[in-house]
Amino acid sequence: MNPPLTVYVFHDRMALRVNAVVCVGGREEIEEALGLDQLEEIFEGEVVYRNDSIKKDYVGVWGARNASRLRRLLRDQGAALLIRRTPPPDTRLLSFSTQSGHLQK
Repeated sequence: MNPPLTVYVFHDRMALRVNAVVCVGGREEIEEALGLDQLEEIFEGEVVYRNDSIKKDYVGVWGARNASRLRRLLRDQGAALLIRRTPPPDTRLLSFSTQSGHLQK
């Protein structure tokens, strides 16, 4: 049995969005569950946070509906989820992309 996939659900002030709900998990774990680059295809964008000290990226989506949908998709793929209601430790917003382009903070 695989260990649960930790997803972080929290509020963040992203560019042009006030207090957006964000849902992220480790890049490797999300890509293993959904497939490479599926977030951008399914959600037409993604958000990336980075912990520089351990060189780990966390990817996910923003918006309450997208956050809920991402968790549902992960569960549908058989992932057991451990939900943390905080940002990933020691991370910063690295970038986010939308249909119309890629933005960096």
